[in-house]
Amino acid sequence: MKKIVLALAFLILATTAYSQTPVTPTPTQGASKYTKAYYLEKREANMVRGWILTPTGAVLMGLSFALAWNDAATSITSLGTQKSNNGATSGIMAVAGVAGVVIGTISFISAGQNKRRARSMAVGYEQVPLPQQGGLMTKAVPAVGLKVAF
Repeated sequence: MKKIVLALAFLILATTAYSQTPVTPTPTQGASKYTKAYYLEKREANMVRGWILTPTGAVLMGLSFALAWNDAATSITSLGTQKSNNGATSGIMAVAGVAGVVIGTISFISAGQNKRRARSMAVGYEQVPLPQQGGLMTKAVPAVGLKVAF
């Protein structure tokens, strides 16, 4: 009897000592996938990304043009005696500017696609003919339909 009580005590102690508290899942941020709110959130994020990257890329391209023009003017006025940086800085800035404009434009296009997807996922009412019991006449009954266009 003492062994049984001692075994139960150890069993209770072991399960209590090594048990983990249950973890409650954190609520998901934002809307669930493939809903109208989800596509509108994606559209907003793409628009912000586009409005940041496109003007930044344009400014970088302008600065790279100005640096290249300055290097060319400096080498012409000094008759080639002054050392220049061979246009490496302006070339890197030009590539980064073009990449920023391209990625920003792609973000704007993606935002437009997400807007069209959100608009096409509207729930509307349709009149569906429903036969009445015991008669050959039909009656229009409102029904809810979901249109998904890709």
